[in-house]
Amino acid sequence: MSRVFLSKSTQIHNEYTGGSTEAIQMDAVVDLVPPLLRAEGHEVEVGEGKSWQEQVALGNKFMGATGRYYAIHSNAGGGDGTVAFYHSGSVAGKRMAERLYARVAPVSVGRDDGVKPNDGLGEINGPKSPACLIELEFHDNAAGAHDIRSRHSAYAHAIADGILDEVGRKPVAKPTVRLSCSKKNANRLEGYVLSGVTYPMARVILSYRRPGETLWRPWVELTANAAGGFSVGTRGYRVGTYRYRAMSPANVKLNFPIWRYGYAEVGILK
Repeated sequence: MSRVFLSKSTQIHNEYTGGSTEAIQMDAVVDLVPPLLRAEGHEVEVGEGKSWQEQVALGNKFMGATGRYYAIHSNAGGGDGTVAFYHSGSVAGKRMAERLYARVAPVSVGRDDGVKPNDGLGEINGPKSPACLIELEFHDNAAGAHDIRSRHSAYAHAIADGILDEVGRKPVAKPTVRLSCSKKNANRLEGYVLSGVTYPMARVILSYRRPGETLWRPWVELTANAAGGFSVGTRGYRVGTYRYRAMSPANVKLNFPIWRYGYAEVGILK
């Protein structure tokens, strides 16, 4: 897949309101990101340089011009919210900054300040590869500093999602789906179409399991009512919207979106 270099801030003297420093907090956030990227097949290195110059040199050594360089910082100077920067001459860098900002900005507590070109930053014009720099939130106000200190995982997941939006994710394999009913019926599984002869007041459980798993996960429960229709309730997983239809005419299909996995069709037979 892609090579990704994560440059965490080295600014140990930038103090946080309420305690800690930028370097310490960015270290805590960034160190949670690599496993999320490696799980999608990417090669990741976290820079351990003592200055931004060392970080750029490490990034260039790791991937040359073939990867993506992400500098992760927190901000100061009397504002609030997220801002991201890129080199004005880099189309890829701008796209990286936009995608990263789109994920991080909703997580931060401030008002946010957009995505901007900045050709004067060493971590943007120094890397041989496309690069961007993001300031997660301002650490010189109490709300921003507290938010970063208390929500390392939220920021890390947002950063990972923003990077994966750029470098890509593994194709998602479809799960196995099964249908079970509390009353004897003729349900059967045909690819992604579940068909079953149902009865009034029967409980029909639609479950799934991901590739490589052995545990069936409850997904939705369908309860046949006396009128011959179905009501739908979730079982711990987000289902999204659903359509309700009566069981007449025969072979009516109900489509239920499975989170991240596409659609399953439940065929209702008279």
